[in-house]
Amino acid sequence: MSAQLKSHWLSVPDYLAFEENSEIKHEYINGEIYAMAGTSVLHNRITLNLAGRLMIHLLCADRPVKFLLSTSSCICSN
Repeated sequence: MSAQLKSHWLSVPDYLAFEENSEIKHEYINGEIYAMAGTSVLHNRITLNLAGRLMIHLLCADRPVKFLLSTSSCICSN
């Protein structure tokens, strides 16, 4: 007998409520959540450099933008 994990679809509000009480971060993709690994100094440096370049690019394109790092969540849509 093999054990199978059941996939449970979550709405965005359900995910946000779940994440608020979670001790670890999760990634939300199309209604499913995945545990995320911890970060390193190198990861944080790369993230900061990428965010800085992205911010400059979007500000030069005169697009409204807010940047939040690390403990923030981002909801993206097409």
